[in-house]
Formats: sequence, C-alpha cells, structure tokens
Amino acid sequence: MAIKTLTSFFWGPTPVPVSKARNKVGRKLIALIIAFSSLITLVITAFQLLADYHDQRANLDNLFNQVTVSVPSLSESVWAFDENQISLALNALINLRHIEYASVETTNGKKRKWDAGQQISKQAVDRLYPLVQVRRGKALEIGTLKVVGSLDAIYNSLLSKAFGILVSNGIKTFFVAIFMFFLFHKYVTRRIEVLADTVRQLETDLQLNDSGHQAAKKDMAQMDEIDAVNHVFDEMSQKLYATIEALHDTNRQLQNANLEISTANDELEQRVEERTEHLQEEIRQRQIADQSLRENEQRFRDIAESASDWFWETDSQHCFTYLSNRCFEVTGMSAQDLLGKSRFALVERNILEQNVEKWERFQQTLRDRKPIKGFQYVLYPKHGKPLTIQLNGYPYWNEDGEFSGYRGAARDITERVQHEMDLQQSKVDADTANRAKSEFISSMSHELRTPLNGILGFSQLLELHPEMKLAPAQLDYVAQIRIAGEHLLNLINDILDLSKIESGKFELSLAPIDPVSIVQSNLETLQPLALKHQVELIFDSVGFDENFKVWADPTRFSQIMMNLCSNAIKYNREDGRVDVLIQNTPQHKLRVSVSDTGIGISPENFDKLFMPFNRLDAEGSGIEGTGVGLSVTLKLIELMDGKISFDSREGEGTTFVFELPLTTSGTNPGPLKH
Repeated sequence: MAIKTLTSFFWGPTPVPVSKARNKVGRKLIALIIAFSSLITLVITAFQLLADYHDQRANLDNLFNQVTVSVPSLSESVWAFDENQISLALNALINLRHIEYASVETTNGKKRKWDAGQQISKQAVDRLYPLVQVRRGKALEIGTLKVVGSLDAIYNSLLSKAFGILVSNGIKTFFVAIFMFFLFHKYVTRRIEVLADTVRQLETDLQLNDSGHQAAKKDMAQMDEIDAVNHVFDEMSQKLYATIEALHDTNRQLQNANLEISTANDELEQRVEERTEHLQEEIRQRQIADQSLRENEQRFRDIAESASDWFWETDSQHCFTYLSNRCFEVTGMSAQDLLGKSRFALVERNILEQNVEKWERFQQTLRDRKPIKGFQYVLYPKHGKPLTIQLNGYPYWNEDGEFSGYRGAARDITERVQHEMDLQQSKVDADTANRAKSEFISSMSHELRTPLNGILGFSQLLELHPEMKLAPAQLDYVAQIRIAGEHLLNLINDILDLSKIESGKFELSLAPIDPVSIVQSNLETLQPLALKHQVELIFDSVGFDENFKVWADPTRFSQIMMNLCSNAIKYNREDGRVDVLIQNTPQHKLRVSVSDTGIGISPENFDKLFMPFNRLDAEGSGIEGTGVGLSVTLKLIELMDGKISFDSREGEGTTFVFELPLTTSGTNPGPLKH
C-alpha cells in the first residue's frame, strides 16, 4: 500500500495515452545530469588532489629543510670519524616521516661511507647536503649527506582519497538524478506525451502519400516527445511555404522567359565581337614576340662575336654542340676539331695525370649537375702556345625535366695567370731581401751597442768619480755625451727589436702578470720626465678586477707602457695631463687607454703613425724621439694576441687604447717563439 501511495505521489493518476508513451526526454535528462555531475565531481576531485599533493610535497620539503639543523653536528662527527654518532644521526633521519634512506660519504682523504635504511620506493626524491668543517678560518668540505624521501606513500594516500571522493560523489549523483527524473516525469513528460499523441493524430490527418507517411512514422518512432511535436509542426509549415513558393515560381518563370531570350541574343552578339577582337590581339602579340625573338637572337650573336669571352654548350654526354666564333679565333682550332668532343678528350693525358684530383672534382661536379664556377685547365692547340682556360656554366633540362647538358662562357686567362706568377715571384724576392735587411740590421746593432756601452760607462765615471773634479762646462759636455749616447742606445734597441720581429726570431716569455703594479712602477719612473714637462700623471684602475691576470711578457708589457706614456708626456702641452685607465671588457680582455691633452695628430698622418722612422714632421720640434717606438709597440701587442687603436683630434689630444687577453690560471706555457 505504501509503494502505491509513493508511486501516485511521483507519477500522479495514470493517463490513458492515445499511443505508447516512451519517456525519452526523461532518459536524456538523467543522462545529462549524471554526465554533468560526474564532470564537476572529476574537476573538483582533481583540484582537491592537486592541493593535497602540493601540501604533502611542501611538508616533505620542510622536512628536508629541517635536516639542515643536524648538518653541523653530523659534520663534527664525520670530522672525528665517530661512527656511533654518525649511525645515531642517520637512524634519527630515517625515522622521520617519508624518509627511508640516508647516507654520508667523505670527499677528502680516505673515502668512507655510512648509510641507514633502504631505498625501496620506485618514486623518490633526494637531497644532498655538503658537510663543511671550519679549520683555521677556512671552510673545508669533508663529505656529503644524502637523504632520500619516498613519494610512494604520498601517491597511495592521494589514490585512496580520490577513490573515496569519487565513490561518495557518484552515489550522491545517482540519487539526485533519480529524484530529478521522477519530478520531471510528473510535471513535464506526462503532459508532453498527451500533446505528442494529439500531434501524431494530426499528422495522420494530413493524408500524406503512403511512402512519405511510412517514412515519417518510422522517423518519429525514433524521436522523443518534444522532437516529434516540433517535427510535425515543421512539416505543416513547410507544406504551406512550399505551396506559396510554387505559385510565386510559376509567375516568375513566365516573366523571365521572354527576358532570358532577349538577353541571350544580346550576349551572343557581344561574345562574337569580343572573340574577334581577342583573336586579332593574339595575332598582333605573336608578331611582336617573333620580331623581339629575332632581335634578341641577333643581339646575342653580335655580343658573342665582339666579347672577349666565348659561349659554349654541351649535350648530356658533355660533348660540345655549340661554340661561338670567338673560341675559334682565340684557340686557332676549327669547329671540326672541337664540336662533338668533350674537354677530357681535348686535354693532354699528361695534364690529366698531373692534376688527377682537380679533374676528379670536376667530374663529380658534372655528375651532381652542379654549376661550374671558375674551373681552370690548360689547353694545347695543334698550332700555338698552351692556353689557360677559365670557364663557368650551368646545367639545363628539357621540358620533361630530363638533363640536357651544360651552357656557359669561357675565357683565355693565360696572360693573367702569368702575371700572377710574376707577382708571386716578386713577393718571394722582396721577402728574401727584407729578411736579409733585418738580419744585417740585427748584426750591426749588436756591433754598435758594444762600443756605445763603453762610451756611456766612461761618461758616467767622469760625472760621478769623486777624485776627478771637472769644470762645470766639462760636466755639461759629459752630460751631453751621456744623453746622446742613451738616445742612440734606445734607438739601437728599438731597431734591434724591430728587426727581430720582422725576421721572425723574436721570443716572448708569456706569464700571468699583475698589470696594475707594473703600470704604477712605470709611472713612478716617468714622474721626473712629467715634472720636467709640467704634465700631471693620473692613474685609474677602479674598473679592473684584481682576480684576473694579464697573459703577457712582463718586460715587453712594461716597454709598451713606457713608450705610450713617454710619448704622451713629450708631445703634451705645459700644465697638461696624461690619463692612464685600466679596466676589464665583457670579452674577457684587459683594456688600457693612455690619453693626453697635447698637440694631437692630423688626419693626413693617421696612415703613417705606425710606420718605422716616421716622426710625422716632428723632427724640427726639439722633442726627442726615433720614430720606432710606436712601430715596436704595435708589433709587441700583436705578438701577445692583442690589438691597438687610437683616436686623435688635432690641437686637443690623442688617446691610444690596446687590449690583451686575461687569465685566471697560474700556468705558464713557457717562452713562445714567433
């Protein structure tokens, strides 16, 4: 009795349907409710699981961070090799949640390893902690602590939670869908069924033909109640629209019949006229094209006959099929000698044997159908001297895409090749003479320095000997002798360095050096010269990282700085200044700049600046110099894998900038001979 009451509440009194009612709408509704609820459940569950996963991973990361607290005490135990304390510490770590394995391994001295636990999880995460011991104010890394945490427990917890959420939400979704199904059927579906039966009866009264009626019934049997009502109303409206449209179409067809006949006649006349004009234009364009083709052919023949080059063409077997007349004029050979033959048949066999690799590369180019660019070979005509031929060409194909041969141009370069050989021999002769000059200067410089050192030594003895009292005029003469001798000695030294560099016998002892200390020492040495010329020396090394060293010869680096700074002082003005700046570059180079406020260099002398013995019109200025210092400076910087540049404005001053490689290593490869 209770079941009948509950059924009456949900379903109401049972109607007497005109046709069998199928609750298809209710079924669709319950399916959509279940699908939508399931989707929402999956999305919410996924977000919950993701949040739980991040929380548990955060807890595991916090646990790893807590391990850091025990690292100092463990470092003390490892330093003391206290195995009991190490084992206790490792066992304490593996007793932490999700920690299943811990180990300690020393990195200095004797290799030792302690571990606790066992890594059994397939999914795990580990952390490494360096064990550091401070001794005498210096931190020493003595070992590494490795801690492995398990992710399997996290994943199992998440899977269990996901299963519980999905099961509970699935049960809720099922009961909610059943309840909604009952309500929808009670208040909606039953009334739609009555309306659908009425519509089906109207459909029968429309008196459709048998085939159409049977097909409609078959389609409606597969529809739900709402689709069936909509289908019948659509058919009724379509029949009304079809009847009205048929009447309109009949009227339009009658009106358009006469118009189409008239239009067709006009269009036919217009098409005949247009086609006639088109044919006339085609004939005119073809005549113009034929005339242009004949003119181009004649132009090509004229150019081919007048040009120094000649044109050629070969077939797919690389035999000549065409050669312009210029070829016969240059080679002295006839068409019978060349046409139908390949280049390999025209070249002497001994020439082919002497240049096997070159001709093999040429054959490979032909096989690969690649362009020929600048290929040279020697041709021996029957009458006349050998000719060096240079040719260029491109492959061509027929309309079917098949390879047909090569086309190109060739020229006689015999005179140019001979000229290049003469230039090469002249260069060899000049290099030989230059080396002989450098060797002569080097030997003469050694011979000159020996007596010159004696002159300087005795002049210094005359100036400084306590028992030999000279008159002031005599001391002045001796000083002039010493100054002139030192100037001559510097000139000889520069010439000797330059000759060694040019002869390829100059040696460098490269090593990592401190540029700051060397530059400071050089500036202290030049301070008296700066006071004499009333010039202020300013040094700035703020932009240089002292952790780097310069890979250079210390003696030659000092020589470079002395040359540049002394020139900046001597060619400066009174109350001028010299700025020396040292800094690192992003390209891992040392950059040194020496700037002065002197007379500058005129633009027309820029190209002569580094030429030996060229003082740029300063010979009569009273400024000491040899004109060799900058040349030697340039060569020394290039030998030490550096580069130098300058910027100058006449009347304002000059700035020299050079760069040398930096290093952080203390190794020295030893003397290098360039």
